[in-house]
Amino acid sequence: MFNFILQSTKLFLITGEKKILKILPPQVRCNDDVVNCLIQSLKDNGDVQAAMLLPEHIRTREDVVDSLIEILQTTGDDRIIQLIPAGLRNSKKVIDYLVKTLKTSGDRRLLNLIPENLHYSKEVYPFLSSSKQAEYLLNLSLERFKPYWGLSTDNCKKEYLMSKVKLGEHIPDIIFCGDDSIHAALYQLSKARSLQFFEVLHRRIQDFVIMQAWDITPINLDWLLPECDKGIVTYCEGKLWPCDKAPHRVYCPRTKRSCNSERVWPQMDLPIRKWSITEILSYFNIQPRLSDVKRSEEYAARLGGWLNRLNEIRERLKCRGCGGPLVSNMKYSSNLAIFNATVFSCKMNGIDHDKNIYISHCWACGKVIDSRVDSVKDKDNFYLCLQCGSGSKRNDGVQGKLCPKCGDSRMYISKFKLNNMYCPKCKHEINPPHKSL
Repeated sequence: MFNFILQSTKLFLITGEKKILKILPPQVRCNDDVVNCLIQSLKDNGDVQAAMLLPEHIRTREDVVDSLIEILQTTGDDRIIQLIPAGLRNSKKVIDYLVKTLKTSGDRRLLNLIPENLHYSKEVYPFLSSSKQAEYLLNLSLERFKPYWGLSTDNCKKEYLMSKVKLGEHIPDIIFCGDDSIHAALYQLSKARSLQFFEVLHRRIQDFVIMQAWDITPINLDWLLPECDKGIVTYCEGKLWPCDKAPHRVYCPRTKRSCNSERVWPQMDLPIRKWSITEILSYFNIQPRLSDVKRSEEYAARLGGWLNRLNEIRERLKCRGCGGPLVSNMKYSSNLAIFNATVFSCKMNGIDHDKNIYISHCWACGKVIDSRVDSVKDKDNFYLCLQCGSGSKRNDGVQGKLCPKCGDSRMYISKFKLNNMYCPKCKHEINPPHKSL
């Protein structure tokens, strides 16, 4: 056995083949020649496998730690951190690397490798969970508070404000001095619980959405609006079932069916971090009254539907020629109904770039209408929806008289799907509103 170990060790030193070491007793790795061979492979080739075979007491050597950190910075291989002995992971070099990587990648898993006493440094704090941030803010003095407020997430700010309100604690006015954000409007509403300040809040929300209306990145109000439980859309659009016989049922306008979502009503037993605008308005006893919102329970759903439609359209706002954003020079409509039908163009010139592209939503089924795809028009010059065949609302009830794909005037009821109609020319099928059949 001894001869086998000796010969195998010599073979490793000649070939550098690390598989040999794996079949030998661990004490062989402490041999000076073996250690030097592994260290050389680590330094010359950045060999992580060689580092993994080094005994732990060898990995405490300064030159080995320096090599590991250098490889870490070059490769970003997080396994290397685990190879650095626990007592040395808090060295400035390692921490600097982790913080820098966290800031560039946003990978919150790195927080587990950063000492907890550094979590509340200004470099690391923005990556903490909203609840951790809020917990920290609630215990800060005003002098230390202000720099952290600007680094906090929207959800943290909401949780901080509502926690202070529920606890009956003073919120310093100076935090919101000259601030025209949604959070500042929430603060004003908390002080004077009136429709006047709700309207200020509503305008701030609208302004926030409108300023980003045609930006190519999705508008995010996750911290304020309830999500769709089914994942059909981002934000819940559920509303009370439109009949007196079912006062506690929820109707989903997306599926055209009932839904078991409970976010239509205030869920006051939820932790504050999960509160939406519905719970906040209920807490302040505010009943929204807007021209296009008939019931207070509809407010969050109408906001959510507005953002859902905008974000769906924004997925289309790319030129097929160059991939650049399509832009519109229109002024965005500031009501919660549906955005004005509009035309978009690529900023670049040339026949390969999209120009005068009409993008809107079908009034009947909600599908996005994109003139690059939905190219057939009805007699009123409205693009026909490929999904349900609708064009002008004035022509409701005649869907299926014209194929929205090829324009042929012959469409028949499907033999296999009685709610559908098909075109014998191009074989396209539509699912029109039932009264059209």
